[in-house]
Amino acid sequence: MNPELLQVRSLILKELKYLSGLYPYNIKKFFDPRMLNAANIFTFLGRDANLSDDYKSRLINLIAGIELLSTGVNLHSFNTDDFVMLAEDIRLKPNRKYDTARYKSRSEKNYTVDLLYGDIFYSRAVIYLLEYQDYYIFESILESLKSVHRNRLLLHQKLAETASSIRARTKIIDFETRIEELIEESEVPILGINSLLKTSFLIGWGLFGNNDDSFPYETINDFLFIKALQDLSLFFAGLPADFFFLKKIKYIENRKNITRARLNDNIAATSPAWLRESLKGLSRLYL
Repeated sequence: MNPELLQVRSLILKELKYLSGLYPYNIKKFFDPRMLNAANIFTFLGRDANLSDDYKSRLINLIAGIELLSTGVNLHSFNTDDFVMLAEDIRLKPNRKYDTARYKSRSEKNYTVDLLYGDIFYSRAVIYLLEYQDYYIFESILESLKSVHRNRLLLHQKLAETASSIRARTKIIDFETRIEELIEESEVPILGINSLLKTSFLIGWGLFGNNDDSFPYETINDFLFIKALQDLSLFFAGLPADFFFLKKIKYIENRKNITRARLNDNIAATSPAWLRESLKGLSRLYL
C-alpha cells in the first residue's frame, strides 16, 4: 500500500472514531476497508511519479472525501426490509379492499440512524472535497452521487415489481428466466449504482493517465459490473425465505464468471507493463 493510501486510511479511521463517539452505534461496518475508490484513482499513478507535498496533501483530502461519501452511500443503502415492504405494497395496492391509509404509512420512510449518519458522512465529505480546490471535479463527484441514488431506486423498483408479479402467481413459471431478463434489461442502472466508483476511475485517469493511451472503458465497466453483481447477490441472499426465487439465481454467478474471464484477458493485453500490474493488483481487491 503506497504512503498516500495509508494517509487516506488514517484520515478515514479518525473520522470513524470521532463519529462513533456521537452515538453508541457501529458505523465502522459500513466502511469498506478495501477503499475501492482510492484504489481506482491510484491505479493510474505510476510508481515513479513525483508529486509535490502541497499536491499530495490536496490529493489525500480529495480521496478521503470520496471514501467518506462512499461510506455515506452504504449507510443510505436500500436494505432488505425496505425491499420486502415495497414488494408487498406493490402486490397489495391494486386490491380495492386494501387499506389505503395503512399503505401510505407503510410506504413512508422513517428517518433512521443509518440515514442520519449517512447525511453526516456526506457533510464531512464535502469539507475534504473542497480542500482539493477544483470545482469541476467536485461537481462531477456530486453528480455521480445523485446517479447512485437515482439508479438504486430505479433498479429496486423494477426488482420489487418483478418479485411481486412472481409471488402473485399461483404457479411460479420460469422465474429465473424473468430475473435474468430483468438484469439484462437493467444493465444501465446496475452500472449506475456504482457511479461513484466510475467517477474515481475517471478522476484517476484524468489526473495521471497518459494522453497517448486510450481510456480502458471495457476493463473499467467489467470492474463495475462485477462489483454490482456481487452486491446484488449479497442483497438477494439476505432476503426472507419466501423470496427464495431471488436467493439462488445461477445467472448472477455465471455472468460474474464470464465478466471475470473477460476482465483478466483485457488486463493481460494492457500496456504499458506498469499499468497492467496496477490493474492486476486492483482486480485482487474486486475479485
